[in-house]
Amino acid sequence: AFGELQQKVTSDFALQSLHARLASIQDFAHNFRELEDRKGAAIVIPTFNLSAAADFDAVSNNYFSGVNEIDGATVNLDKHMVKSLMITDRDLAETEVQFNRDGGIAIGDTLGRALYKYVVDMINDVNVTKSESVTLTTKEAFADLFATVYTNELDIDQTVLMLTPDNFATLLGTLDSNVYGSRDAITGGRIPGLYGFAAVVCAPNMQSGLKGALVDKNSIGIAARYLEPMAGAYVSAWKASDSVSGMPIGFREACDLASGQRYLAGEFLAGAKIIRKDGIVLLK
Repeated sequence: AFGELQQKVTSDFALQSLHARLASIQDFAHNFRELEDRKGAAIVIPTFNLSAAADFDAVSNNYFSGVNEIDGATVNLDKHMVKSLMITDRDLAETEVQFNRDGGIAIGDTLGRALYKYVVDMINDVNVTKSESVTLTTKEAFADLFATVYTNELDIDQTVLMLTPDNFATLLGTLDSNVYGSRDAITGGRIPGLYGFAAVVCAPNMQSGLKGALVDKNSIGIAARYLEPMAGAYVSAWKASDSVSGMPIGFREACDLASGQRYLAGEFLAGAKIIRKDGIVLLK
């Protein structure tokens, strides 16, 4: 069975590879980790849609003129994704594979790919009504997106600019190194603060025909929950999570004594929803 140290190694490496896959959506896909222990097939996320502040008027008793502008967005936990690995006693004897470490890396990467695709697939013509036609070939064209943000009633410092890989590459070609900082600033496909944006990120696998999207940081909500196995059903079972992604991975280990096969499975139970449709603008 995986001991405490082996579990930690598997968890740490799995979470590292998970974060790498989710890097381009973590700026705007807000997680609600504090709600993950609630029971039920869905989690209700509180949302505030406040009107503008008004001048105080003592005659009209302005302190208590507020109306109910609090709502709840229901996120269904409808994605139960599992990835498992198997290794035999002979494999362990004949190879240099470190099953707990390398298995954690592979599982975290695979689950991260699945969650990334799940979220990015939501940013499409069906779910989003706002769009702008843009030609992104010059430095001036990318800078002009600043105006596009405010035309669509967004705030630049709260907006993430998603770009498809070819358009992200074009952007990099227009910049001098002293504009976007050191090489480390772009190795992960993410440039914070460029042109005033919260971040500019490279986002593969977006809907065909899109150049990218402007996404308010509070537009998409992700909820996740650890699916606890039945007591005693597995050789070992544990939860891996941290504060970076808010995405818990559940691990289960099992063995087949007759064949000498050892299994390691990772899973998540999650849901995502666009909770502010007017906070996303498709770039075409």
